[in-house]
Amino acid sequence: EYRQAEEMYKNLIKKVDKNLNWEEYSRLQWQLANICKEGLGDYEKSLDHYIKCLKVLSEHLLPLDIKLRNIYLSIGHVILLQDNNINNSAIEYFQHVLDIDCSINNISEYNLINDHYYLGLLYQNNDQYTETLFHFKKSLQFFLSNKS
Repeated sequence: EYRQAEEMYKNLIKKVDKNLNWEEYSRLQWQLANICKEGLGDYEKSLDHYIKCLKVLSEHLLPLDIKLRNIYLSIGHVILLQDNNINNSAIEYFQHVLDIDCSINNISEYNLINDHYYLGLLYQNNDQYTETLFHFKKSLQFFLSNKS
């Protein structure tokens, strides 16, 4: 069934002009990436479609637009799932997520707890302990302030 869905989305993407209907094109790329990741377990294809989606969205949205948050998060997640020890790439995408979360007027402290925690883990895997400690402390601060 996932293969059929993959083919259906590929055909839909071919019919959409990404310059005229960039929102639809990026949505289809997003859905195809999700199918490849969740349904097929093909992280390479998934990453390719997420990157295509990000490229189009980046041409039309401001860098800190909330709509970019989930695509950065998904790209970082797929990079981690590939398990190629390319933490620097994952760090870059998770840092974008943090930047967006910090720029939002209604900041979700829950998101900031997770953003800093995951960055801390990634830096720890890279043996970058100063950055690790910084992000773990920030995560804990947001966690404790959320408890009161």
